[in-house]
Amino acid sequence: MNTTQLECFVRVAETLSYQKAADDLHISQPAVSKQIMALENELDAALFIRTTRTVALTPIGEKFFVDAKRLLQITYHARQLSAFARGKEEQVLRIGYTDSSELFFMTPAFQKLKEKFPDFVPLLTCNKWDVNTLAVEHGHLDACFSFRKSNRNSHLVFQRLSGSQFVCLMPPGHPLAESSFIHTEEIRNEQLIWIVPMPLRNTFYNNKDLQSFINSGEKKPILCETIAEAFLLVNSGFGCCAVPDYLAFPPPGMHFVPCDFHTDLVHGVYYHDENKSALLKAFLEEIHTNRQAE
Repeated sequence: MNTTQLECFVRVAETLSYQKAADDLHISQPAVSKQIMALENELDAALFIRTTRTVALTPIGEKFFVDAKRLLQITYHARQLSAFARGKEEQVLRIGYTDSSELFFMTPAFQKLKEKFPDFVPLLTCNKWDVNTLAVEHGHLDACFSFRKSNRNSHLVFQRLSGSQFVCLMPPGHPLAESSFIHTEEIRNEQLIWIVPMPLRNTFYNNKDLQSFINSGEKKPILCETIAEAFLLVNSGFGCCAVPDYLAFPPPGMHFVPCDFHTDLVHGVYYHDENKSALLKAFLEEIHTNRQAE
């Protein structure tokens, strides 16, 4: 298995076209077919169902698609890191994030780091919470943002950035949108949207206080994984959403209203205690300072 095979597979899986994949990769269609065939032979499994008119992933192909993209990400990062050899390794900081909203509060820290480390280059990876944490454990990432959960690895350190305070994201025209404060009793029977990343679903369903509140309402909650998904659902009129206060920057037309809802979820950053990078240390200090100042 090599990078060319993985790149051909991923492009065909994304476009469902051997010709489009060939065009994107600047190689011939027979070359793409040859690489896919070699990969299927190595895996001893068919990855695509191909007819004269259509291309579709097999069930095994769908599962392998996720792993293939992850392998390519690691490969590309390794290539980028090699460009910073000869004493410049500490100028590269590999950061994992799950929600695009986390990018916004990294901006002040990056600006400061660029001043202190002129050759500083961030390498950002967007992936699932548990995938990023695992990457930190194995040294593929320097740090990742996530919610705190019980540590499986004693070498992982969690730096808290924000607590359990929430605000309520209200759709345009909602009667409570202009309120100065919302009590949970006021929205108990509303259609509620909850941002619960997949790795935290068990925690969500096992929280007795939270489930007691949810079950006392008239409507079942709608679950989503990111703040961007919550914005879409709320703005489309599906309901209102309790949002951690560190994400309180609503799109035009929507409102964030302080509320008395809280959970045990704490947002922060994970890093490995054996990572002694001066750049990582400076990043953690800047992130902590910026979050405390807000």
